[in-house]
Amino acid sequence: MTLYVANGLAKARQTENNFRQLADKDSDYSDKASNVLIVCLMSTREQSELQYLALLKLISDQSGQDFNVRFAMPATHHLKKESETIRGCYEPLPKAEKNHYDWTIVTGSPVDRIAFEEVDYWSEFADFVDWQSKNSKRTFFACWSAAAYAHVKRVHVTQLKRKRFGIYRFDLGEALVDRAPHSRWFSIDFQAAQKAGWRILSGDQRFGVSLAELEQGRVLLSSGHFEYDQDTLQKEYLRDIGKGMKQAKPENYLLDNQQVNDWRQPASELLSDWLGLAGNSAAKGRKNLFKEVA
Repeated sequence: MTLYVANGLAKARQTENNFRQLADKDSDYSDKASNVLIVCLMSTREQSELQYLALLKLISDQSGQDFNVRFAMPATHHLKKESETIRGCYEPLPKAEKNHYDWTIVTGSPVDRIAFEEVDYWSEFADFVDWQSKNSKRTFFACWSAAAYAHVKRVHVTQLKRKRFGIYRFDLGEALVDRAPHSRWFSIDFQAAQKAGWRILSGDQRFGVSLAELEQGRVLLSSGHFEYDQDTLQKEYLRDIGKGMKQAKPENYLLDNQQVNDWRQPASELLSDWLGLAGNSAAKGRKNLFKEVA
């Protein structure tokens, strides 16, 4: 099936990447497609765009659902490099918020060692959390944005002394995702989330919340990165070492002494279940973990 992509760095630079393998190169919109907004907060924007498009392409192919995809970023974020180029490829969040969406994705961000209120676009993000509850049928928050959502909702987020860095198992019973990459300096407090009435699907007191469903099932939070490529953690490790940081190698990274991306395919099926798309779980005799959203 087809992704129709309106904007983004990957589309602008498609001769230099694999964008054409993921999206329609001739059209950026279809009346029959579901509308997806991706709020990209990552500094590795083009890489992050391609990773989420690859995840969406899997969901589209499995479910038979086409997607219109639009990328947005906070208008109040200060860009250190390529500001004019990046802003030319992204829709400012206030403009994107004039529309309604079937699904919104909010990425992680490399600001998880900064106090939430000190992030330059914090006020805009907090307002967005309120906006999405009325204007997006479903919203998926990943990594830092999941922790930021928790902070907005007054659920305690702990700053870790050691980065949670590696590939860790999910305890989802019969469900799909066995492992997923994590790269974070925070932990969403498990007990605080329980007291707040979160439906926690994976996590514990030591590890914090890994996956949770909120707002009557229309919001999904993941403290990991379902979208990552198989070598993303390795690249992050080499980047940090190159900056002179003391960083251990990613834990549980190799499977049978090889780098294997064994999370994106099952994660796409998990997200298809949550979105209520073509019944992967029912077709394979599994129970759907998620609440049905009215």
